Amino acid sequence: MNDYTLLYYPNFHPNAGWLRRVLLLSDSVARIVPTDVNIVDPEGLRMLQDSIPGCLKTISPETRDVAIEMYNMPRLAKSFAILARSRKKRSRKEIRITIAKDGSISIAGHVFLHNAKISPKIHEQLDRNGLILRAPFARKVSWLYRKQRVTLFFLLLPKTYPGEPA
Repeated sequence: MNDYTLLYYPNFHPNAGWLRRVLLLSDSVARIVPTDVNIVDPEGLRMLQDSIPGCLKTISPETRDVAIEMYNMPRLAKSFAILARSRKKRSRKEIRITIAKDGSISIAGHVFLHNAKISPKIHEQLDRNGLILRAPFARKVSWLYRKQRVTLFFLLLPKTYPGEPA
């Protein structure tokens, strides 16, 4: 019998309480962590992983995981343009950054997105439509405009690998 695994996205560290509740309904949770990211889980999350081995799996995206068939690009470009038109216009001169007591950083209206999690073609379309901001302090991270529809859009994309039937 196959395990029932859920995806935790786009962050790396689920809340331990949330994970404990989700594990009542699933066998495990997978998170996407690029190979060059060294993650250190918070203590509560480490304790939960120690008590329930395998409850939180880490998978790393490979090139084929983020590759997009070229025939999908016009549809994606149109979708991103629609999303860009539907968002509220904000000044690009002002960004609200919050640093929590635990040292975590958040940027209002954005999520951090490691470039390894999306294809260069998707990144280009996000940039062209003003849906992504470049992080000036890191080469491998961009900020993705976060609207529930944008995040959901990525999760609902059908995944086929180049050369495989859709």
